[in-house]
Amino acid sequence: KHQTKLSSALLIGGVSMDEQSRKLERGADVLIATPGRLLDHVERGQVVLRGIQMLVIDETDRMLDMGFIPDVQKIVRLLPAKRQTLFFSATLSPEIRRIGAEFVTDPKEISVSAPSSASVLVEQGLLQTTPSGKRDALRRLLEVKGVQNALIFLNRKKDVDVLATSLKRHGFAAAAIHGDLAQSVRMQTLESFKNGEIKFLVASD
Repeated sequence: KHQTKLSSALLIGGVSMDEQSRKLERGADVLIATPGRLLDHVERGQVVLRGIQMLVIDETDRMLDMGFIPDVQKIVRLLPAKRQTLFFSATLSPEIRRIGAEFVTDPKEISVSAPSSASVLVEQGLLQTTPSGKRDALRRLLEVKGVQNALIFLNRKKDVDVLATSLKRHGFAAAAIHGDLAQSVRMQTLESFKNGEIKFLVASD
């Protein structure tokens, strides 16, 4: 954005619809949006998608996991048939390919790495434990390895809150971040992690 004259609008949940509406009234060349919030603005008549020239669908595998694909399909039906579509996914399972076929015509596939490969700069390890022993094992790992900062991912929001609370109780500068928190809280938490106030960020995946 900073190297072009394009204006943009960010349409996401957890923040004021009215503030976003005022931004849309001023006009935008690029819309960056979550599917549900974009459809909210379309239903209000504040966004018309007939003139869209390019569609970028990012993290399609995550959208599939989280149940957002029906909303994406609704959005695609509102777009002109003649457009450029960029379709990004960390994995290309048969289901992802089937969904992708709905969105693109005569696609060119570009792979940046072999499936399931990891960067040579990433050290990977496996620590075997029991479900009840996970928190103790994590704390020992952080202490033994002398970890100063960490992103810790879990797949359920309630587990994120439980682990963050447990880490704080044991003296770790930890905080939780997930989709049930207000956008303002998420942004402040990320800022605190960035400036070092929070050392361990426990997040939903």
